Amino acid sequence: MSPPSETSAAAAPRRAAPRRRLRIVAWQLAIVVAGLAAIEIGMRVAARVRGEPYDRAALRAEIARLSSVNRDFVPRPDASLAPNAPANPGAKPELHPYLGWEIADGYRMLADEYRWLRSPASANAFTILLLGGSVCDIFDNEQYGVGPLRRLLKADPRLADRDLHFLRFGRGGFKQPQQANYLVLLLSLGFKPDVVIDIDGFNEVALGNDNWSEGSHPVYPWASHWQQLVTWGASDRDALDIVAEIRATQHAIDRWCKFFFDCGVDHSCLAGTLVHRRILALIAEVRNEFGAYASRLSSIPNPTKEMRVEGGEQAAVEASVEDWMECSRTMSDICRARGILYLHCLQPTLHDKGSKTPTKTEIEKGGLLDTWRRGVEIGYPLMRKRGAELAKLGVNFIDLSRIFADRTDDIYFDACHFAGEGNRIMAEHIAKELLARLPAAH
Repeated sequence: MSPPSETSAAAAPRRAAPRRRLRIVAWQLAIVVAGLAAIEIGMRVAARVRGEPYDRAALRAEIARLSSVNRDFVPRPDASLAPNAPANPGAKPELHPYLGWEIADGYRMLADEYRWLRSPASANAFTILLLGGSVCDIFDNEQYGVGPLRRLLKADPRLADRDLHFLRFGRGGFKQPQQANYLVLLLSLGFKPDVVIDIDGFNEVALGNDNWSEGSHPVYPWASHWQQLVTWGASDRDALDIVAEIRATQHAIDRWCKFFFDCGVDHSCLAGTLVHRRILALIAEVRNEFGAYASRLSSIPNPTKEMRVEGGEQAAVEASVEDWMECSRTMSDICRARGILYLHCLQPTLHDKGSKTPTKTEIEKGGLLDTWRRGVEIGYPLMRKRGAELAKLGVNFIDLSRIFADRTDDIYFDACHFAGEGNRIMAEHIAKELLARLPAAH
């Protein structure tokens, strides 16, 4: 046997080199996988030790909620509902001659109700008109407020055999006098509700103060929502650049939410937490961009800004509360003259001191713009005081601002909105007050 040649001896190390590299890569991958597994286990153990074990269903619900916040003005309380399309045409705000703006679905809803008014079905119906902002908009849903309210009212013998028909005109972002204007519009069209329920308060002081901070009158429709429609034709390049940034960030949020659901990210505590934090960071970014856009709009010449409130935030919020009170008196007088039962409900809100002890989750999800928070802090004590004056004047004012005061569980899913349990509680209070004021034989 001849000895191995130099060529064959050199080939052996070359053949061994790829195998060594593969082993090294395999070990590196194994170390990475083991490290990720250790982090995953560590995060789950740490969460359990804190008394907050990782909850896949809760995280899915939270990502669905954030996706909804990114897409629609009024967030979906229940993540089990099918999400709205990113470009939901029904949620598109459009200018309205009396209300400032209305959403496309609102226009269609009014047309549907107008046809119902002229149908035989309306003849013997007990009709309840619901007005207000986004809290009322959520309450309008059968799943949340209207369903429990319907059952409670139907349990009363006076309404047991009546068809209860709800005119659902709560709108996200509405504030007085938009509710009063909607009442006048509906009455002018021939609607004859038996009951008018106005659920409001938060938007009047929070958005009113925001208006003032942007140079608009507190009583006008919310400037950040309405002024965009009014001044869009006059927007300059800087405003368009900010809009482009907003839309790019919103699209990024949509992509991350889609990735979360499509790729089963929720199976991992580590991956789910990282994606959740990324989405939260993008939402904070888009919130800042909206602020920059609102500020830019406020610099565009607009004759509506000639009417201003002097005296600072306190005076601005006081003007908002004055408007809120006077609109309530006007709505009450209109309804009384037509034999309509009017109920004015001051809604609860998370940042009203003493209204509820916030849970850790509510604190985490309850972030609020400074102008909104100060509007609530200044305005709610004033509204309770002026509400008592309304009651003395004969208005059916119902202070619901403390109905969650004894609750220690999660009620709010953001700074001012609540879902099933909160709406059920509110429905119970409204039903009690309505039935107490309903004539003996109706």
